[in-house]
Amino acid sequence: MRVVNVKPADRLKDPKIVSALAWPGDLFTDHGWCYEAWSGEDPMVLDNVRFLAAYRRPSVLDTAEIERAWSSVVDGEQLAVAEHRLVGGTASG
Repeated sequence: MRVVNVKPADRLKDPKIVSALAWPGDLFTDHGWCYEAWSGEDPMVLDNVRFLAAYRRPSVLDTAEIERAWSSVVDGEQLAVAEHRLVGGTASG
């Protein structure tokens, strides 16, 4: 398991942010997980990560839709194929 925390590079100068990034690392590594803090990434990539992070909250997505998505994904297939099928296409591997 790998957990990644993403912060813009300019925020890493703030001691509160540095502290906030440190304690989860200790917790995860104590449980045998890898932990990384990323910064300095392309602003567009960070914007995409922020957008996707919103969907980790259960209240954002309908549980039935999540189950539908999981049940339609075939192990080992390309993400684009599954995405096409989920939006109503019929593409297969």
